[in-house]
Amino acid sequence: MFKSTSLILYAVAVSLSNANEDGSKEFLSMVDECARLNGHTMSELSEVMSNGDVSILKPCFWGCAFTKTGFLNDKGQYDVDSGLIGVKKYMKDPLGLEKLEQMARQCESVNDKVVSDGNAGCERGMLAAKCFLEKDNGQIVPSAL
Repeated sequence: MFKSTSLILYAVAVSLSNANEDGSKEFLSMVDECARLNGHTMSELSEVMSNGDVSILKPCFWGCAFTKTGFLNDKGQYDVDSGLIGVKKYMKDPLGLEKLEQMARQCESVNDKVVSDGNAGCERGMLAAKCFLEKDNGQIVPSAL
């Protein structure tokens, strides 16, 4: 079983295994766009999944991906409720959603951290990814990648 390194990678894994085909393609397209914008490959995303080191990817990848899923708002703040609404479009597993919501709520404290990039959301996205890694302990993500 792979460790969850962030909501984004969790959602990628779940979308590959549980979401409807159209939803998976749409979600993967969003992740791919963020990867391309930041000079990353899907191979690097898989590497993060296997070793749990979110710092392999640039902070702005995380900011982009969390923004596109709704977990970061236009002010660069972490927004659990909006993010869960966004992720529900791609995830159909009720138990996975419940665990994801618990973990996501435990990471709301990333909004209390001081960041130097203002509304950009890059640093806060990286903080959220690290938080998800700490809170998950490898329990949620199926070996989908």
